Amino acid sequence: MFRIACALISVMISAPIFSQVEPSTAVDLTAPDQETRMITPPAVSGALLPLDDELDQRSNYLSGGVTFNWAYISNVQPGATSASINDESYSIWPILTLDQRTPHSTRMLSYSSGFTFYKQTSALDSINQNMDARFDYGFSPRFIVSIRDSLRQNSNVFNQPLVTSGGTSSPPVGVQSPGVVIPFEDEVKNDLSAIFSYQFDEFSMFGGKVGYETLNFPNLTKGSGLFNSVAESELGFYSWRVSRAQYFGAMYQGARVVTSGQKSTTQTQTLSFFYTLYSGKGFTMTLSTGPQYMSFTEPGTPSYHEWTPSVRASIGWQTPRIRLTSDYSRDITAGQGILGAYASNSADASFRFQLTHNWAVNSVVVYENDKNSVPAFQQGYPGGNSLSWTASAGYNIREYLVAGFGYTRLHQNYSGVTAIALTPDSDRAYFSLSYFFHRPLGR
Repeated sequence: MFRIACALISVMISAPIFSQVEPSTAVDLTAPDQETRMITPPAVSGALLPLDDELDQRSNYLSGGVTFNWAYISNVQPGATSASINDESYSIWPILTLDQRTPHSTRMLSYSSGFTFYKQTSALDSINQNMDARFDYGFSPRFIVSIRDSLRQNSNVFNQPLVTSGGTSSPPVGVQSPGVVIPFEDEVKNDLSAIFSYQFDEFSMFGGKVGYETLNFPNLTKGSGLFNSVAESELGFYSWRVSRAQYFGAMYQGARVVTSGQKSTTQTQTLSFFYTLYSGKGFTMTLSTGPQYMSFTEPGTPSYHEWTPSVRASIGWQTPRIRLTSDYSRDITAGQGILGAYASNSADASFRFQLTHNWAVNSVVVYENDKNSVPAFQQGYPGGNSLSWTASAGYNIREYLVAGFGYTRLHQNYSGVTAIALTPDSDRAYFSLSYFFHRPLGR
């Protein structure tokens, strides 16, 4: 599902570089110089640890590198009618990143293009592309606009050179969050969003966010059980700071997901109230809950409406050596490759520990259970569940030469989705060797 994909590829190829240096200490959000500037709510920014992306920094550099990866994969599925086999894959991943920051703006662009080759199943050989672009501009210290775009082509949990955990959460409620992970199916995902926040006095902030997501399977085979989808969302929030470290607020979000093929449409409207705590010891906690209204329509069938509670809880903890995040959510969601609307209960946890200056270990666990919320919709699936677990480690051979290895276990149970029904379980063991460079471009 999409949560697994976010949690497992959020840092993509740049993951091995994390073990090169000690992690930076979290910013103390309770310090006096943080008294006047408020933080955008994590439910809006998507950051469980929103401590490293502040303006008022200055940098200008170009970084890049290349990663060579070998993996052994169980239950490779060459085609919808083919028997699964065990196979090996080899890949090469160049990457370039441009990072320019001034006290008023941030401009970041990262692009990587991977080439993956399978030893026995050449039909699965592919070109993989990842692109992330971000532009933040502070019109004033209290009025900030952020535009972000993310593109993924054929990028999933089973073709990344090193899987690790980051500090990001899953998308806000009501967008493309359920679904399945299709390890060996061509797919293209694009996620574009714009956020603004305005702090109109010392203790109050409001803002908004609009988003547009697409998911396409270019070579979709008949009977695979997968469907393309488009999602649009809008969000507004108000945040009130009651102390240096505590925030209360309210948030409204509307979303519309259209799935191709059956042309089904799921619309949700959610009003939630949240509480956020930022501790001076690197600890962050957010709780939110509220009612959610869902409307489902499909040509030729009666529409279906439902009220349900929306719940989210997340924590993050960061020290010079440890980075820990955990997130739980309960929402009505739709899209992401499958038909219908689903009551989704999701939970994930990620852990990173810097053992020494040269050694770092990572682990991430993701679970989701989806239940069909529209029983009368005959084309939908009963639902299902998925569980993914990854453990990885990185070793700094030289300053810019990193070795990584790890293991991923993926289990899914979604009846009716032919693309994974034949291979609900898969394992991947992998080794990677990465070279990176980092060059300043001047002021």
